[in-house]
Amino acid sequence: EIRPQKLLYRAVRQALGGAALTAERIKKTHDWFRGRLWLYDFLGSAKIEKLLEVFGYARHRYGVTQFVIDSLMKCGIAEDDYNGQKALVESLSNFKNDNNVHVHLVAHARKGEDEDRAPGKLDVKGTGTITDLADNVFSVWRNKKKELAKAFPTAPNEKIRALLASPDAFVSCDKQRNGEWEGRLSLWWHGPAFQYLESEDSPPKDYISEPEQEAETKWSDV
Repeated sequence: EIRPQKLLYRAVRQALGGAALTAERIKKTHDWFRGRLWLYDFLGSAKIEKLLEVFGYARHRYGVTQFVIDSLMKCGIAEDDYNGQKALVESLSNFKNDNNVHVHLVAHARKGEDEDRAPGKLDVKGTGTITDLADNVFSVWRNKKKELAKAFPTAPNEKIRALLASPDAFVSCDKQRNGEWEGRLSLWWHGPAFQYLESEDSPPKDYISEPEQEAETKWSDV
């Protein structure tokens, strides 16, 4: 859904953790991406057969193990074509199993009365087999009520103060086929770095300047 140039701009900002975009830093970031990131330069609706052909080439030629499709509605299948959606997810699942990789499929939530409630796996737009066939289901929710409160401040009261102290977003694990853990992660947005952080006081990560080390993600029930 996003042109490669714009996606790379955002990815560079994220990788640098909000540091100034100098020519030298941008070049270092592009060098760091080499061997780590491949983009399928296609904008519009893609047929799943062609997509899997490209994925197969990337897997066997470059050893790619993580594939992201953004999004389901750009795969050339109508919103009410439930059989087509089922066939697509089955094809992705077969590709994942045959090639020992992960395929991340972005699917949108159904429109509700408002955006104040975080969606779950039952809110995914389309056929229920999308989440039935998936090994893991994660839902992402932005706290837009807090964004409005910050953009249009009013006289503070207890309710407003609680809203402003709440997280900027949640990522919830709504399904895990292994059954090991399900829960929710609270996140705070850092605009200059284009990163979500573990707490409001956490510094953004500079992946280019700082020594690379094993990442530790802290998941907790909230």
